[in-house]
Amino acid sequence: MKREWKKLPLEYFFREVPDVRRDDIIIGIDKKNCEEIMTLLTENQSHMNRFRRILYSILNEEHDKDLYGREDVSSKACRIYAMKFQKKDNLRIYCKEFKNGKRIIMIQAHFKKGQMTKRNKEFIENLGRYEYDI
Repeated sequence: MKREWKKLPLEYFFREVPDVRRDDIIIGIDKKNCEEIMTLLTENQSHMNRFRRILYSILNEEHDKDLYGREDVSSKACRIYAMKFQKKDNLRIYCKEFKNGKRIIMIQAHFKKGQMTKRNKEFIENLGRYEYDI
């Protein structure tokens, strides 16, 4: 079953930096988890600042694995990436990439605790099964 998503209004995050605009890269958000993700980002200023840095690096095609990187747990999660926030609470926003990284859907927020466990691996693999019409 395909999940629904909507386009993230990037201009909301980059009002003060208009030169970041890229029409070839679209970042979306899973409709079912949109409210939770947006609440986590907007209620914590450090999360919002980090999110802006992550978006800026994605839109400028800068590859900083400390900000955004592939979650290489198995072939079932081959297109799952994580937006990585502070080490203090270790928030991750898991994403799925399409069309060679030109379409990114933010799927779900998750607080990663410690090392990769079997439970975390299964959680990420399950996200790899999510399907979207792009």
